Amino acid sequence: MSRLALVPEEITTSFRDVLGEKVESTSTFQGQAAVVVTPDAWVVAFTHARDVLACDFFTFVSAIDWVTDDADEGDAVEEPEEGAYVAPARDLLQMVGRVSSTGQGHGVTIKSNLPKDAPVIDTLTSVYAGADWHEREVMEMFGISVSGHPHPEKLYLTDEFEGHPLLKSYKLGAREVKPWPGDVNVEEMPEDAPVLDDAGNVVELSDPEVSEETPPEESS
Repeated sequence: MSRLALVPEEITTSFRDVLGEKVESTSTFQGQAAVVVTPDAWVVAFTHARDVLACDFFTFVSAIDWVTDDADEGDAVEEPEEGAYVAPARDLLQMVGRVSSTGQGHGVTIKSNLPKDAPVIDTLTSVYAGADWHEREVMEMFGISVSGHPHPEKLYLTDEFEGHPLLKSYKLGAREVKPWPGDVNVEEMPEDAPVLDDAGNVVELSDPEVSEETPPEESS
């Protein structure tokens, strides 16, 4: 390596110095730098990572369909660990990309939050050519529009296919007929159900007041 890797705090500070208020949040949990930027700063953030932070290796771009949990009011909320990323508090689509430096060894995860009703993000292909098919997958599977993409053809599905399969709202037709494996309604055991031993034989209880969990009396 040509020089020492940047520590996560140096990386996040670098983004804040350049992008200012366009950085919505940062995290350095477990030694990994991550920044969340506004959609209009998406390409600028990756350009900064490449040109200033020497992140010459493109790993991936994908998306997350965030759906807030319907937690009960009385449920306890765990406090996140110091420096940890905090999940969005509202339903949204989130772009996620990872790049790193082959010369210095550090890396950064860059994210951007998009509204579900009209998710649009600019293409990264002018910064990292490898983003091409990753963005095509995002368009097809999540329904996010990637503005300026050079050839937004589908990767997996036919033109006649309707919907975006990686959205959590997408209904799998096969599971409308057949439930997910393991999704079983377990009924409570009736009170008069027989007690079985390890071999499967019915055990006769002489005293109905004595349960099968009552330990045997010790012999004198």
